[in-house]
Amino acid sequence: MNPAGLRMIQADSFDQVNGKSVYPLVTPEHRDAFRELTESVYLGNHGSLEFEIIGLKGTHRWLETRAVPFRNAQNKIIGILGVTRDIREHKKALEEIKQLNKELEELLYTTSHDLRTPLVNIHGYSREFVKYHEEIRALMNNEGINASLKGRLATLFDEISESIQYIDSSIYKMESLLSGLLKLSRTGRAVPTIESLDMNTLSAEIHKEIEFQVKEAGAEVLITELPSCHGDRLQISRVFTNLFVNALHFLKEEEKGVIKVSGCRKSGYSVYCLEDNGIGISPEYQKKIFNIFFRLDPKKSNGEGVGLSIVKKIVEMHRGKVWVESELNKGSKFFVSLPS
Repeated sequence: MNPAGLRMIQADSFDQVNGKSVYPLVTPEHRDAFRELTESVYLGNHGSLEFEIIGLKGTHRWLETRAVPFRNAQNKIIGILGVTRDIREHKKALEEIKQLNKELEELLYTTSHDLRTPLVNIHGYSREFVKYHEEIRALMNNEGINASLKGRLATLFDEISESIQYIDSSIYKMESLLSGLLKLSRTGRAVPTIESLDMNTLSAEIHKEIEFQVKEAGAEVLITELPSCHGDRLQISRVFTNLFVNALHFLKEEEKGVIKVSGCRKSGYSVYCLEDNGIGISPEYQKKIFNIFFRLDPKKSNGEGVGLSIVKKIVEMHRGKVWVESELNKGSKFFVSLPS
C-alpha cells in the first residue's frame, strides 16, 4: 500500500490511531476505498473517507479521516498527513434520523393511499348529485308548478350549481395533494444505485426529453462542459429535469428565455449551477420554495407543488446540497452539489 521510497508520517497520520496501523482493522467492504484514498493522496490529491473498523474485542467503530500529501523541502511527497476522528455518535444519530424518515415515508404512503378511497366515493356521489340536479331542473319546467315556487327553486338550483363547482374544485385540489404525497413518499422509498455519472451525457438526454417544452417557451439552453459525479442515474436525472422545467415555467414573457448549465469541482464535490433569466424569487420565498406544496405562482403551474421538495430530498439522500441565489426580475441560480 505504501509505494517504495515513501514513508508514512507516524504522528497523527491518517491511517494511525495511537501509533498503530488502522488498515488491518478496516472492515473488508471499506478496504478498497481505504487503499484508493491512500494511492490518490500519494499522487498529490487531498481526500477524505468514512470507514468502519473492528476492534480487538469485536466492537465496531466508525472513523472519518481527512488526508493530505506530506512534502519535503524539494516539494517531493514523502508521506501522508491527516486527522482521524471517531464519528460513532454521528453515525448513530444519522441512523436514527434515517429510521424516523423511513417511518414518516411509510406513514405518508399509507395515509395518502388510504385517503384515495373516500375521495373516490365523494367524487362518485358528486357526479350523482349533478345528475339528480339536472333531472329535477327538467321537472321544474312542468307548467303545473307555481311560478313563485319555480322562481324560488331556480334560485336554490343556482346555489346548488355553485356548491357543486366548489366540491369539484376541492376534489381536484385534494387529489393533487395526495398525488404529491405519494410522489414524495415513493422518492424516499426508492433504493438508489450509486454509480459514476457522465453529466454531459445525462444533461444532453434531459435536454432532448424537454426539447418540445423549450421550443414552446421560445427559450435557449446552453450547457458547458460538466464534471462527473456519483449518484443514482434515474434520481439525478429527475433532479435536473425538475430544475429545467421549473426554470421554463418562470421565464419572462417579454424576454427570450435563456437557461445556462455549468459545473465545477470543489472539495470532493461536483457543484452544478442552473441559471435562468426569469422572473426571479423574492428573498422571503427563497427557503420556502423547497417546502412541500409551496408554489411561487399557482397561476403559472398546475403541478402539485412538490417538484423542488423532491429535488431537495433526492439531493440530500445523495449526501449533497441544493440552494438558490436569486433577485426579483433578475433571474435565479439553482446550485446542486453532489459527491464527485
